Amino acid sequence: MTDDAAVEPSGGWRKLLRGLPVLQSELPETELGDFPAEPLIAFLDWLGDAIDRGFAAPHAMTLATSDGEGTADARVLILKDVDARGLYFASDRRSSKGRQLRQAPAAALTFFWPEGGRQVRVRGRVTELDDEASAADFLERPAESRALALVARQDEELVDPAAFATEMQRMEGRVRREPELVAEHWRAYRLEPEAWEFWQARPDRVQLRVEYTRAAGNWDRRQLQP
Repeated sequence: MTDDAAVEPSGGWRKLLRGLPVLQSELPETELGDFPAEPLIAFLDWLGDAIDRGFAAPHAMTLATSDGEGTADARVLILKDVDARGLYFASDRRSSKGRQLRQAPAAALTFFWPEGGRQVRVRGRVTELDDEASAADFLERPAESRALALVARQDEELVDPAAFATEMQRMEGRVRREPELVAEHWRAYRLEPEAWEFWQARPDRVQLRVEYTRAAGNWDRRQLQP
């Protein structure tokens, strides 16, 4: 028996995946006219609703980047802040995403709240923030997360797990002794939106899609076909 056969479900993966239920919860009734002129207001309304309704990890988002050769990459991060200038996240600038953002400083974010049948997509340029903003973000992290960021070389091979664990213990002690210790390679980033899309599922599958794009400093709003 091959490895593939050992994990193959009865009837095959295609049958299993196509039979899984999607968007089973009650969906809010939303129309184009419900959307304000400013996409940020719409986003904060949806984000606040997700938080108030207790959705799982409402601030989780997929960050999509590409390198200088156009190779795409994606991972899930946490939204750290949002204001009129953009959406904020943070990472080790030595990581793959840090290198990609230096090579191609543009990205896309996707929020998905399946409990409400909602997605938000955002595209824009990404700015690496200064030392002060990056240090402030780092010091707001839990002590264990700070220790990990000081020890780990994101995306590099873990050759010796035991040695890594020992170094983590040492660094956790140092972080407790030096609460203002900051990793120089830690960076905060801001994505400055150039386009937004709000996606609302509907029971009849004719999903509502509302797009905002920049035009002469203002936002143009239109409804897209499902």
